Amino acid sequence: MIVDLPTPLGKACHASVADPDGVEVSLVSFSRNIFDEKTIKAAGGGASVIPSADKVVLCTGCDSGFGKSAVCQLAGLGFTVVAACYTEAGAKFLSDVAHTVIADLTTERGLNDVVEATTKACTDKELWGIVNNAGMCHPGNLEWTAPDAYKKVMALNFHAPVTIMHDLLPFIKRSKGRIVNVTSVCGIVSSPSNSTYCSSKFALESLSDSLRVEMKPFGVDVAVLEPTTMKTPLGMGWSDLWKKNYEEADPVRKSDHPQEWVEKFHAHIEKHLIDAGEDPLIAVKEIVNALVLPVQKSRVLCGEGAKGYHILSMMPDKWRDAIMIDPIGGLGAE
Repeated sequence: MIVDLPTPLGKACHASVADPDGVEVSLVSFSRNIFDEKTIKAAGGGASVIPSADKVVLCTGCDSGFGKSAVCQLAGLGFTVVAACYTEAGAKFLSDVAHTVIADLTTERGLNDVVEATTKACTDKELWGIVNNAGMCHPGNLEWTAPDAYKKVMALNFHAPVTIMHDLLPFIKRSKGRIVNVTSVCGIVSSPSNSTYCSSKFALESLSDSLRVEMKPFGVDVAVLEPTTMKTPLGMGWSDLWKKNYEEADPVRKSDHPQEWVEKFHAHIEKHLIDAGEDPLIAVKEIVNALVLPVQKSRVLCGEGAKGYHILSMMPDKWRDAIMIDPIGGLGAE
């Protein structure tokens, strides 16, 4: 069905809505005048956006959520998009609007395939942007979470972006292009029972800060986007995955966390995710903005909830810890 869809690029976007999460859209067309004067002025730009002709953008994590919608919208703006997907279904959905590559970014082969597909797309075009969006989480307390879980999360959330940026930096320097690293509010403040994810996002934030300064002499901009909880499969599935990881953990390691507390915590977080989850298109808009507006912001809080994390980050540890531990009954302690 073709509908008018309110997206970051305005009501002129016509899209086929395939899934119920609000971001699973297949682009049909955009009007030319997609950014209002206020948006461009706020970004410090002039009367136009960056032209997309002969420009390539690589985006990872395109099976769902931010990546899937961003690919559709960037393609509609005229960019040649390389979409790195994990599944055949994800690649098939985007095959009409992007150059898709199916790859496991935690493997050397997968990373090589993505880099090769991107360099191939740049044969007669320039690489303008890299969007490191792929991510995973493995929620749970350190006490019952195996160290291998940290390695797996870091492999996708941190080491994959490192490899991709390292291998493609010569192309980005040549075009004086853009790098967009999608981190999280969990890269601003660490939350309990989520240390695998938070650690990886803090690492990517730190890398981005270093890289931003390293690339300034070459005219390359590096931006960090920090989304709050959004209504994406990753965000809305957190509580169930947390409970699954708890149930599969070594009984001895989780013995101090009774089942009654587990059910209480799961219900609390599930309700919080539903109540606090925001529109994913808020983050998608900022991904697009970072690639097309004349001046790129170095750090962008995405969503109203992100402002709260920024405030938390400035609090004394004692205050912040009290806020974090109160809703969940001391993380199971009796």
